[in-house]
Amino acid sequence: MTYQEGDCDTFTHNGREYSLNKLLILSSTLPVKEILVDELVWIFKYSRKLIDGTMVCSSCMGSEVGWHEKRVENCDLTVPIIVTIHDDRLVVLDGLHRLEKAVGLGLTKIPGRVFGNFHLFF
Repeated sequence: MTYQEGDCDTFTHNGREYSLNKLLILSSTLPVKEILVDELVWIFKYSRKLIDGTMVCSSCMGSEVGWHEKRVENCDLTVPIIVTIHDDRLVVLDGLHRLEKAVGLGLTKIPGRVFGNFHLFF
């Protein structure tokens, strides 16, 4: 069985809302590739904000204090992140906490699945 998110399973890409659970199911058949971490870290500039002295990602905003750090600490780096290509660069669709953990550990590569833009019309 493919990993599934809970009740809040949506994300927005290019102004369109998608079901993360559908994305996880569809991407489970894609090959896992090693993705260079340096090609992904640009997204942190847009996906995190400083709240009470701590950088917090958009999905953890409004959660209890320390929730973001717990999610990063407890995430499983063996689960591939899901990325797509937009404007000639990789965009993380699922796996920002895993990416943050990989950066914190000094990893240069992370397992991922590349989801083509044509797949996003589900």
